[in-house]
Amino acid sequence: MTSTQSAVSRRPLAVLIAGGLFAALIAADAAAQQFPSKPITMLIGFGAGGNIDNSGRYLAQKFSARLGQPMIVENRPGASGQLAVQQLMASPPDGHTIMFMSAGTTITSARRNAPFDVRKDVTPISATAAGPLAIYVNVSQPIRSVADVIKLAKANPGKLNYTSPGVGSLQNMLFELLKQRTGIDMVHIPFKSASESTAAILSGRVEVGMDSMLLLKPQVDSGRLRFVAVTSAAASSGVPGMAESGVADYDFLSWTGFGAPPRTPRGPVDTLNAAMSETYREAEVKAYFARIGQDMMGGSPEQFAQLLNREVETWSKLIRSANIEFE
Repeated sequence: MTSTQSAVSRRPLAVLIAGGLFAALIAADAAAQQFPSKPITMLIGFGAGGNIDNSGRYLAQKFSARLGQPMIVENRPGASGQLAVQQLMASPPDGHTIMFMSAGTTITSARRNAPFDVRKDVTPISATAAGPLAIYVNVSQPIRSVADVIKLAKANPGKLNYTSPGVGSLQNMLFELLKQRTGIDMVHIPFKSASESTAAILSGRVEVGMDSMLLLKPQVDSGRLRFVAVTSAAASSGVPGMAESGVADYDFLSWTGFGAPPRTPRGPVDTLNAAMSETYREAEVKAYFARIGQDMMGGSPEQFAQLLNREVETWSKLIRSANIEFE
């Protein structure tokens, strides 16, 4: 067979291959254009009834209306959101499974021998909303400001206690950062839940706590608890921020956002991001989150990825320097 004959005989095969690849690309493009083509599952790594669960279910209804497909909420509580992330990682990367994440996801990812790396194992879609936590005390305590906390801790090193809903919780991390950046020594008294932590403050067993302003407000309004400061640099709802409290380089928020399985194509991610961005601009949605002490964030997948990267780096450094051991 001559080289000319060989080239001619190969041409139909090449045409068939090219035609097949073209048809596959057309089919893939059509599938991307049809997204979503079935109900979307929203994983939440917390039990039903809490703030994050309530917010996720509220948004699920809003997203469903915009995307034209039902959004099914599935709670996967346990291991600080680890179970939900692992289920997300095992889901098909087609955009039909997403996860409502919180700041705790980056803390788990920052642990030594972490079970996942949120920067690689989750495809960022969009940040949702964020707001500061509040440092609080029993009104019987002679503490009215962060300056008082620092003064008392320095006068009694290792004797002032703070509480949190567990080792590795956002509250635990933020108190440890406060200790590092102010040079104070406080003892961590962990509990299994935020309600147990609050009960310990109310009973006088522990001096200082930190939690959502919304959850604490009834006890503050009744005169049993006192807000000392918020964890953002700026003040919030009349409570002093860290900047005016004299603590520099301290500006942290409790946030939520959405992620998809690793390797989810850009098409579904952009469709989801657009639906979320439009939803976040609704006055009703802004008002809903304002009532729970949070401002809408939104933004691009890249901006959310920057937030995830920044927080994992912050928590990784803290965990190593403070030698925090997880259970």
